[in-house]
Amino acid sequence: MDKPMTLSEAIRLGAMLKPQGFGPDSMYAVDRSCALAAACDATGIQRVSRGSYDPYNDLCERFHILKITVPGKPWDVMDEIWRRNDSHSSRDAIADWVETLERQQEQSCDTSLTNSPSVSLSTVGTS
Repeated sequence: MDKPMTLSEAIRLGAMLKPQGFGPDSMYAVDRSCALAAACDATGIQRVSRGSYDPYNDLCERFHILKITVPGKPWDVMDEIWRRNDSHSSRDAIADWVETLERQQEQSCDTSLTNSPSVSLSTVGTS
């Protein structure tokens, strides 16, 4: 089975499509993209604001890491990406930072799985 695309991979892939944009309008711009818009472009998430549709919600559904609190900060990963993008960090540098978080999350998940009790198939579904 194929591994799903990570947020860092989506940012890198989408960054190849358009020049970098800065500020709130870069999410909806046709000719440029911020780091989050690049992830939308790479994954096929629409970047239009129509009524109640919000591309940020779709991003958060696809990439749960966006809602995790940044270590040592009072905001989440999505807010940190906005801050880094708008302070003119390159999308590749942002993707590198996100990748370190993804690796940390993967390692903590692996650790919790190896430390959790085993479930026997013979006991599943029995009372």
